[in-house]
Amino acid sequence: MGNTPQFKAAFIPLVVVSILHLATGFGMILEYTSRQKAYAISAEANIEEFTKTEHKNIDKFIKSYYPAIRIVNIVFIIGALLLIYIVATPIGKSIGIGIIITILSVLIMDYFSEERSHDYRNFLERQI
Repeated sequence: MGNTPQFKAAFIPLVVVSILHLATGFGMILEYTSRQKAYAISAEANIEEFTKTEHKNIDKFIKSYYPAIRIVNIVFIIGALLLIYIVATPIGKSIGIGIIITILSVLIMDYFSEERSHDYRNFLERQI
């Protein structure tokens, strides 16, 4: 392991970020499998009602998603940059870098989430 103060300060915050990413990924996998079963049951019960309900849900998601995620990400990035530049200690800079890594990964996931929501909406519109 490294002996510099920056490495020692960065090790724990970046391990925490890695653990959070792993936990989020596993949580998403578990949630997806349970939601997939619930959707299948709901769709089999009444496909027309399911399609209308999903269309309303995806429209609501698309309308609220874009402004909210942009504002939250901008605030977190500004906060992390301020933490890096204002707190002159290696641990403060490491925490700021960890926050930026997390926000960038969330932005990447959000980009694909937004893209999938539009695809799903188009699919639902073809079903109606």
